[in-house]
Parts: sequence; C-alpha cells; structure tokens
Amino acid sequence: MIRSITLIAALISFHTVLSQESEKNTKLEINGSLRCQFYYDTYQSLESRDGLLYFYPLKADTANSVDVNRTGKTGSSAYFSRISLKYTGEKAFGAGLTAFIEADFFGTHQNYTGHLRLRHVFVKLSWDRLSMLFGQYWHTMVDTDVIPFDHLVGSVPYFPLNRSPQVSAFYNLSDRFLLSGAIIIHSQFNVV
Repeated sequence: MIRSITLIAALISFHTVLSQESEKNTKLEINGSLRCQFYYDTYQSLESRDGLLYFYPLKADTANSVDVNRTGKTGSSAYFSRISLKYTGEKAFGAGLTAFIEADFFGTHQNYTGHLRLRHVFVKLSWDRLSMLFGQYWHTMVDTDVIPFDHLVGSVPYFPLNRSPQVSAFYNLSDRFLLSGAIIIHSQFNVV
C-alpha cells in the first residue's frame, strides 16, 4: 500500500514538473537503455551477478584426469537496463540547478540480482566558476570525461568505479585547471 502511494505521489510530481515546463523554462529529460545479452561460456569461472561480472577462470580441477571446470554454460540477462531522469532550468542560491536520478536492475549483491538499484542521485549547483554536487555519484577519483561508461563492464577483482555518497566542490582556476575537493562516504556498493 505504501509503495502504491509513493508511486502515485511520484507520478503527480512528474505531471507537475512537466506542466510547468513552459512557464519557467525548465526541462525534464527521461533517458535510459535496454540491454539484453545472451552468452555461452566454455569454462567455469569466478563471477558474480549471474555471470555479468567476470573475475577470472577457476583453477583446473583434474580429478580422474578430466578438468571438471571445462564445461559450458549458457546465460542471459537484462540487468544492465537502466532509466534516468534529469531536471534542469531552475535557479537556487544564484546558481543553475541540476537534479539527476538513475537506477538499474543490477542489485547491490548477488542475492539481489534483478532488484532495482540506485546508481546515481544528486543535486548540482553551478555558478560561473564554482560548482557543487550533493548526493551519490561516481567516486571523485573517476574522471567521467575520459572513461566510456556506456560500454564499461567491471571484470577485475578491484573495482575502482564505485558510486559514493558525497559533497563535492569544483572550482575552475582557468580553462585548463580545475581544483576539486570532496567529502565521501563509503556506500553499500559491492562488486560481489
């Protein structure tokens, strides 16, 4: 019952936002991607999320001189499908305001594969040279200008591309130099 009320409230909010678009020059963008993949693996491996996160092949197990890990398996998934909403156009504290939320079905753990997972949610305030981000976004060590996230799949035991709750500030010293600082909290994001 509570979920139904929340959904109804969200739909009313979206209707309100869309109906105000012409009055305040605001913009609501709805984006996403559908991704369904089918695969055949010829060797057993250490993996997570039903094979979507591949770590490494298992050590050869040659009981009776036959490697029992050399068996094939098929699989399919649509967990990387995602949806996002981006709202812009408002002003707050003399700054341009951007609000963003994105979710997928990857889950936060192998036991929750297929469950809705919050990827990003933040509010960003942008002045002429200063911008501040409040919410959950890529870790500040990730440079989103140089990494092609659309085709990225983590396949390593160390996964530096986590998303962290944070308060970040960015100051443009010039066209070539950006000074940044952040307070980051480690989150529930797990690879396994």
